[in-house]
Amino acid sequence: MLRSGERSLATGKPFEDEVRYRAAATGNIVGFVSRRAATGWARQDPQVVRHLSDIEDRKRAEEEREKLRADLAHVNRVSMLESWLPPCRTS
Repeated sequence: MLRSGERSLATGKPFEDEVRYRAAATGNIVGFVSRRAATGWARQDPQVVRHLSDIEDRKRAEEEREKLRADLAHVNRVSMLESWLPPCRTS
């Protein structure tokens, strides 16, 4: 079975994948989207064109959005429970 990158090279169809690399200078893990396409595959001299895009900002925004969704769901659950409770009486 061919891996996706090899299949791209064999067929000429583009391939996209998310990858993570450790930065040598800082040791931080950085996420990229890797896009590859084979060119010249019909001429029997295939070459791979590869493009990397930094997606760390997007990943951080997605994580923050998920955290906010979870917080909002919690607030909604608590407010629903409070609406079922009888009012507190203070004397």
